[in-house]
Amino acid sequence: MNPFTTDCSNLIHRGFSRIGKHMRLAFFSTVILGLLVHLFMFTNKLPNHDDIVCLFYNDATVTSGRWFLAALIAISSNFSLPSVNGILSLLYLGGTAALVCELFSIKRPLPVILSSFALVTFPSITNAFGFMFTADGYCLGFFLAALAAFLTDRRRLGFIPGAILLMLSLATYQATLCLFVAILAVRGLLILIHGELTDKQVWIRLISYAGTAVVGILFYLLSSKIALAVTGLQMESYVGLDEMGKISLTQIPGMIFTAYYGFFEFAFLTSGIHLGLWLSVVHLLLGLTILFLLVILYRKLMPQTRFQRILYIAVSLLLPLLFNTAPFFGTSHIHAIMMIGMVMIYYLAIVLYETAAEKIGPVKGIALAGWACTILVFLSSFGWGIYANQCYLKLHLKYENSYALCNRIVNRIESSGLYSADRELAFVGEPSKGNYPQAKDGHLGSLGSDEGFGGPSEYSFIYDDRHFKDYIASYIGVVYPLVEGETLDTLYEDARVAAMPCYPAAGSLAVIDEILVVKVGPVDGE
Repeated sequence: MNPFTTDCSNLIHRGFSRIGKHMRLAFFSTVILGLLVHLFMFTNKLPNHDDIVCLFYNDATVTSGRWFLAALIAISSNFSLPSVNGILSLLYLGGTAALVCELFSIKRPLPVILSSFALVTFPSITNAFGFMFTADGYCLGFFLAALAAFLTDRRRLGFIPGAILLMLSLATYQATLCLFVAILAVRGLLILIHGELTDKQVWIRLISYAGTAVVGILFYLLSSKIALAVTGLQMESYVGLDEMGKISLTQIPGMIFTAYYGFFEFAFLTSGIHLGLWLSVVHLLLGLTILFLLVILYRKLMPQTRFQRILYIAVSLLLPLLFNTAPFFGTSHIHAIMMIGMVMIYYLAIVLYETAAEKIGPVKGIALAGWACTILVFLSSFGWGIYANQCYLKLHLKYENSYALCNRIVNRIESSGLYSADRELAFVGEPSKGNYPQAKDGHLGSLGSDEGFGGPSEYSFIYDDRHFKDYIASYIGVVYPLVEGETLDTLYEDARVAAMPCYPAAGSLAVIDEILVVKVGPVDGE
């Protein structure tokens, strides 16, 4: 064998062998389980409302405060490639799972696999795959946030690279901060349980955690302003993210309430809506098991000082807030992807049992809690895997329904005698609010507007002129030029448009001021 090849092989082998078996298992189990759960999405081209207009490019990076996202998604090109972006996403998530397992000292095979299963099936990941054109960038952002948390905790001066990595992850997707905070919340609790640090060392660790977060956020806000200044663009007002960092003291009580309410709503209401009462019951039992473990660990391994005992109780009570920090962004609504920190619920259950089994021993109650954690985390992950495939099926049906509708509309346009290549054409209204009662009923189920798959309507991702035209151009092959925004606004306010019936009624197509108007849904005031 060539000496150079031999040296490279030995170097790779040594590097690979330095990675713990539990980290390798976390990585590969995440990738394999992710392929099994998300295979349908990776092997079909299922667009959502944003993917329709971003099949070949991302039109909102710097303007949405995500200036580093463009660099990350360039790895897979700017095309929305389900198999390429999906597999890359799983590789990044595998790295995230490996880092978290190492940070939490999850080393036994079954807990490692369970934690990987929980991460890769979590609804935030599923919803990220709805935005396939940028899913790999989001998942790489999650990895950067986990790496920032890892270095901040494990390296003496780790807060320096930690703050830089956190800045880059925020510049990929702002909600990566939620994962960073949630990881360090669990890690901080474990430090108190193990009782290996003095009060001074605990203070230093807390300052390091908080300092990394604050500096990372400040670096991000500054870098975003620089990116906007260099490009000459303005921050868009998407769900209030342009106001990130502008929080008044009067808003904080409401945000705290929203964080706690959102935590329990997700655990006991949202999960039940999607999958039935059984998952709400599973979460309730898991919550009671976590509470039991927190209490038994406190009683059996009481932190060594009064300060650490008070801090242990405080962190335990703050966990719902620390797992759900998205409300502190000041956004107008919380998207499912922004709930990524909530995945630490399952990690917390696993690490509390692992710690109790190691530190306290095979006490009857601990053993029972271990079985409960194993079964309940598995059932939760299995349920979210089912949820993922429910969403993908609904997205597939929405694609088929939208294709059929657009095909019929194109046929109506071409057979109307009103269309010519040099005449502007405008789609007005939303078909989900039009003349199809089944669209209004939303029989596709409980998908909500805060998810990556749009609302429950069959046509919810073709809701304006641009989405109609991009969808028709990409999937039917007929190109209609976009109409200027001011022209569309004028049509929406025109009494003649308001008087038109909605498609498919006769008269839903009309020429108004030399523009062929296709009214697919009611306009304001109807």
